[in-house]
Amino acid sequence: MASNPNCPFEFLQQLAHDDDSQVRTGVAKNPSFAAAPECQESIITENLIALAEENIPSNRRLFALRSPHCPIKVLERCATSIDFLERRAVAENPNTPTEVLQTMITTDADRVVRQYAQTNLDSRSTSQK
Repeated sequence: MASNPNCPFEFLQQLAHDDDSQVRTGVAKNPSFAAAPECQESIITENLIALAEENIPSNRRLFALRSPHCPIKVLERCATSIDFLERRAVAENPNTPTEVLQTMITTDADRVVRQYAQTNLDSRSTSQK
């Protein structure tokens, strides 16, 4: 139903919030839904928040943290993850707040994470000149 091109748009919007990931995937592939980028962005953000709020580090959460659409509150929360790969993803994300990057540079136990945070911060200084 979700991938049916004749499915009413209002119904697609409801299906986009379904608990079943296959239903959400069908909605995302539906040509009618693809024509409405403002709806896609909302759904993407909701899914990223859900992934990033999982309690256990995972590849799915890592993917969410690398997304430029990842909400700032999620980046802030995961900057202290037990998983260094997740912290590195936060350090690399162009939307990570400057204050978070500065904290990571001075307090993160992993030198690679600190270096990614410093590189991200330096690139901001360079682009502002």
